[in-house]
Amino acid sequence: MDFDPCSEQNGPGCQNGGANRLGGSAPDTVGVDEKFMIIAGGMDSTTGKIDTSYTGQMLLTKSSGVGNLSGNTDVPIQRWALFTDIALDQHGKYILTVSDGVHPDFELTVVVDSTYKKDDFIPG
Repeated sequence: MDFDPCSEQNGPGCQNGGANRLGGSAPDTVGVDEKFMIIAGGMDSTTGKIDTSYTGQMLLTKSSGVGNLSGNTDVPIQRWALFTDIALDQHGKYILTVSDGVHPDFELTVVVDSTYKKDDFIPG
């Protein structure tokens, strides 16, 4: 996948070194069993930028929510970690936790809406 948060216009920006916490982003709302992407990485808490020299493994787990988490939830960190095929199989609110075994865990909230369809959104 050719996603590059260092090149995104509204992205956090990047720097070499300085990771002292984890950070990431996920869509706020997804459909049931809809595959979505989560980006995570080592971040500098002072600048808010992604540390592009940070490497290792990152794990994604479900901390709360009624359904099941599926997809590749254990990915390498090479500049950042991309979880590209994540899905949740039941309607509800989920807390997903990103961990690397080094820094404090980072939590993301995702709502699964059984009526939501990605193609329903038309940008204005």
